[in-house]
Order: sequence, then C-alpha cells, then structure tokens
Amino acid sequence: MKKIFLKLMLVTALAAGIITTGGCSKDASDTVAQTGIVKYMSPPDNCNDYMIVIEKEESLDYYKPDNLPNEFKTDELPVKLTFRKTEKIHNCGFAGNVPVINIINIHKL
Repeated sequence: MKKIFLKLMLVTALAAGIITTGGCSKDASDTVAQTGIVKYMSPPDNCNDYMIVIEKEESLDYYKPDNLPNEFKTDELPVKLTFRKTEKIHNCGFAGNVPVINIINIHKL
C-alpha cells in the first residue's frame, strides 16, 4: 500500500511541476524593447547581412535578426523594435559570433 501511495505522490508532484511551469512556453519577460540602427555589415570581415546595432552606455550590441522585413533593409535606418533572443548564434567572421533575434514589432523612427 505504501508503494502505491508513493507512486501516486510522485506522479502528482511531476504533473504539478509541469502545469505550474507552463511547459516550455516563452512569456513577455523574454522580450526586449530598444531603439537601434539597422546596419548592413559587408564582407569579408563582418556579418555579410543586415544587423541591428544597439548603443549601450559604453559599448555597442550587435544582433542578427532572423525575420527583418524587406522595408527595413536600409543601411543606417533608425528603428524602435521589440524582440526576443533565440538560442541561435550568427558567425560574423572577424567580428565574432552574435546572437540571433526574432523581431516581434519594429517601426522606423
């Protein structure tokens, strides 16, 4: 009888853990809203694609958007965007690896 009770408690605890964590879904806390610049970074020593550059206090952050709409593919275009970082990395040659982002919302400034 104790074994059945322990098994039932284990199954209940596992089910409660899955329900409370919501599985693997992403929520709004994973999104970032920033202003930045769309920049074409030409080869051979850069990313060979359009990137989003966000200025921080003493540095620049570079992101490779995986879904940049064609109307935003303009070098030096200022934008405001909301995005979510993915687990992907884009190789930018000598510039190194940069995170890939998924754009949720973007508009020109």
